[in-house]
Amino acid sequence: MRILVSGARGFVGSALSTRLAAAGDDVWHGVRRVRGPRDVLLDYTQPFDKQAWRTRLEQFDAVVNAVGILVESGRQGFEQLHQLGPVALFEAAAAAGVRRVLQVSALGAATGDTPYFRTKLAADQRLMELPLAWQILRPSLVFGPSGDSAKMFRLLASLPVVPLPAGGHQLVQPVHIDDLCEGALKLLDPAMQPQQCIDAVGAQALEYREMLATYRRSLGHAPALPVAIPGALVAFAAQTLGRLPGVILTPDNWRMLQAGSTADPAPFTALLGRAPLPIDQFIGRR
Repeated sequence: MRILVSGARGFVGSALSTRLAAAGDDVWHGVRRVRGPRDVLLDYTQPFDKQAWRTRLEQFDAVVNAVGILVESGRQGFEQLHQLGPVALFEAAAAAGVRRVLQVSALGAATGDTPYFRTKLAADQRLMELPLAWQILRPSLVFGPSGDSAKMFRLLASLPVVPLPAGGHQLVQPVHIDDLCEGALKLLDPAMQPQQCIDAVGAQALEYREMLATYRRSLGHAPALPVAIPGALVAFAAQTLGRLPGVILTPDNWRMLQAGSTADPAPFTALLGRAPLPIDQFIGRR
């Protein structure tokens, strides 16, 4: 199939583009800045020319939206990148006759109350309204060698003293980027039942502190000294430091971590045809 991946230079979009190309698909890249012959201009931060977008999409069998941010910066805000841009893409795809659209959303979008979640959900809901063979994947924390969050967690896990916010009892269920990409490929298969919304999660839920301890063991380090950071202090740091550019600890992200990120792995297991990778194999795969 000829597939357009919007956000193809991001962590998830890049991995998915590589995997699709390896599977034999004709992959093109939806990007903000055109640099190569397979780049297609799709800039969510600029005013949308829906007719121009429709014309660009007419040549594609499927479209994937893999654009996402954890922290707002300048013109790159949640509403623009998670809602307005994707909705314009979905509507243009429907008008262009694209047969299949895959939205990479976020676990918690259906119930979360932060701007991150609300804008993800708004785009999901608009896609569900359109006459398309749509599919939605809602991944939890995604682990991959080049992912910014994975790099941060590996760094924290390798410290001789490991800081644990509020004791590190928050529940998480990370999924490996390889599993996420495999699930996406299956949903893009024309033979796959359309109009599914699936939570992409790892094989097991565990506490944040257990996740870091598992990463530490995988890195070959001896157990570290855990230090619990009071939740009030973490909240203060998030409120203070969250205003600085590039800082991932914001009040909303702290709320999201506290709320946890878990789901029943059965639907994703059924999609893959096997259990997702266990967390103790994440780092060992590279």
